[in-house]
Amino acid sequence: MTTHESEMFRREGMCKPGGLVYSAKMDQDALEKMYCCMFLCPIKKTLASRTYVDVYTNGLQTNIPVGCCCCCWLDCAKFLMWDDKRMGKMGKAGCCSPFPWLCPHACGCCGEAVYIHKSFALCLGALPTLMGHCYACCGCFPIGCCVTDVICGLRDGEAEKIAEHVEKARRGEAVPIAPHVPPMVQAMGVDQTPR
Repeated sequence: MTTHESEMFRREGMCKPGGLVYSAKMDQDALEKMYCCMFLCPIKKTLASRTYVDVYTNGLQTNIPVGCCCCCWLDCAKFLMWDDKRMGKMGKAGCCSPFPWLCPHACGCCGEAVYIHKSFALCLGALPTLMGHCYACCGCFPIGCCVTDVICGLRDGEAEKIAEHVEKARRGEAVPIAPHVPPMVQAMGVDQTPR
């Protein structure tokens, strides 16, 4: 058994590398508008272009970068596996959805939004996932005191697509998309088959 094989054998199910199922289409303009609402106009383009939501066979990955002082920023990439007890229902967010946890950014002014409603299994439901733009009932960014994370800046129709792909992945029915092979590698005819 190779070192890689023994490591994969050691890991529990969801901790094994998963395949990319879906990359959400983000609305650059809406994201820039949202980051301006957070007083980050000078770095809005950078923050917006680094924001993403990816669905994998074993979990959900987001990067919601944060900034301060109008010039400094850092990535805040998170990966939440499907068997994490905090992962609850996911769906399209709106002004009154999910009720009663409202988010001012979910009204559509900053693109379409999706929510992750935390599960309250055991005592872990109280722990924040910190996966989205709005994870604070009080509107203070970034205090993780709310039961709902909201990810803004999606193109129209994306919230439903993300929720659909998440449900398929959680049921184990998702099919990973073909891996991206750079054109240079394709032209060279290099074998990309994993060994």
